[in-house]
Amino acid sequence: MEKGENINIDKIGCREFYTMDEFASTIGRTLFSITWGSHAWTKMNKNVLRFKVNAHRHKGHIYVAVNFMDLFDVYLTTTKGKIVKVFTDVYLEDFLNIVDDEIERIDEYVK
Repeated sequence: MEKGENINIDKIGCREFYTMDEFASTIGRTLFSITWGSHAWTKMNKNVLRFKVNAHRHKGHIYVAVNFMDLFDVYLTTTKGKIVKVFTDVYLEDFLNIVDDEIERIDEYVK
């Protein structure tokens, strides 16, 4: 799925997301998640997790799925499902920084 398309949860995530509850719980308790205004954590199916954010630079949904390499594919969409940005092959330890850099971080944070 590419930027500009509407997301289709049947076409993303080819592996079952076994740790979805643990992932959502852990990420949801971080300062990152709080500053993003994340809420509405939803299991879309056994492969895809979706949550809504109200961050500085992105207001919409974030979809997280596990790909065939057991890495994350992350889709930023509007609330109507139009894909704004796609990150593929994201390692767990990089997830927070990659998403934060794209949706929340502004120049004033660096000063």
